[in-house]
Amino acid sequence: MGPSSDRVGRVGVHGVALLVVGELGWKFREQHESDWGIDAIIEVADEDQPTSRLIALQIKCGDARLDRLHRDGRWPLYGEKRHLMRWLEYPIPVVVVLYDPTRRTAYWQHVNDRTAAWTPAGFRIDVPESQPLDAAASATLRAVAEQWVPQRGTSRSRALHALATCTAASVPVPPTEQLWTLFARGADTNLRAAVHAFGLPLIGEAPAVHLLAGAHTPITLSMDDRGLWSVPPGTTVFVCENLGIIDVAAAVLGTDCRPLVCLGGFPSLATEYLLIGLGACGARLRVHVDHDTVGRQITDSLFVRSVPFETWRPIGQDCQGMLGEEEECLPAMLADLAGEPTTIDSSKA
Repeated sequence: MGPSSDRVGRVGVHGVALLVVGELGWKFREQHESDWGIDAIIEVADEDQPTSRLIALQIKCGDARLDRLHRDGRWPLYGEKRHLMRWLEYPIPVVVVLYDPTRRTAYWQHVNDRTAAWTPAGFRIDVPESQPLDAAASATLRAVAEQWVPQRGTSRSRALHALATCTAASVPVPPTEQLWTLFARGADTNLRAAVHAFGLPLIGEAPAVHLLAGAHTPITLSMDDRGLWSVPPGTTVFVCENLGIIDVAAAVLGTDCRPLVCLGGFPSLATEYLLIGLGACGARLRVHVDHDTVGRQITDSLFVRSVPFETWRPIGQDCQGMLGEEEECLPAMLADLAGEPTTIDSSKA
């Protein structure tokens, strides 16, 4: 965070503090070491007496943010998956506050599994203009503090935690209709989400098994290609970010190409379902992305670490990627996909 951003952040924290103390008459305690995006803790007070009822705040600030994001009486804000999962499990409720330094006003939204929506890269939450942080918000915010029960995540995040626990205990969890229902629930448009794969040795009764068998080009799978499936024990699946990689691998290596899945950027619902299923039934996942900020964000967001995966060809290990683009690493990646020795002459890369 640069000096300018830091100043904006400080203005937001101090502005919200004045509203909490002046408008609500409550206690405000800044978190000087922000933990999981929590900037402050406020405590409900009755006639200046603390009540031990607490709310955690994440504070956003800035004129540009307010002008740019305002849509239909609300501001859409975005965050990381790991933050949402943590906040849903927090022992006290988390409220996002958007502060306008020009008007010295703020607006808020309680983070829960009804107000926050998952996105491929993280989550989105709308802060409504109808919820200003002022004296009129006292009763509603008091109820938030009094009625909060840690949710241990949404049904989806609880399932991901269960998968992580089973994986750690070496308990196989083959993909099932229940896993598909979990991912598709309440998201009809997501049924059209697709994932590109080549050479996956799926076994079972799912339509995807027959689509992939003997295919000479990458296959596009959708959430409709579901059913019971798994992979043989010890299967290694390589994962790339860009479609150009999987197309070249299929053209150059043909059916000799080792199993390959393409993220296509931030993973779609179908991509996440496939990779979590592969990891849950014992496949070794090796992931390669662009060597840049977006690439790091992609790997940070993958499955919220519910299944283990390895970095495939990090920069510096015969994978140059000096410009950040995955295509720069293509020669080394093709060698891995062909099953050749992994040491490549970098002068030829």
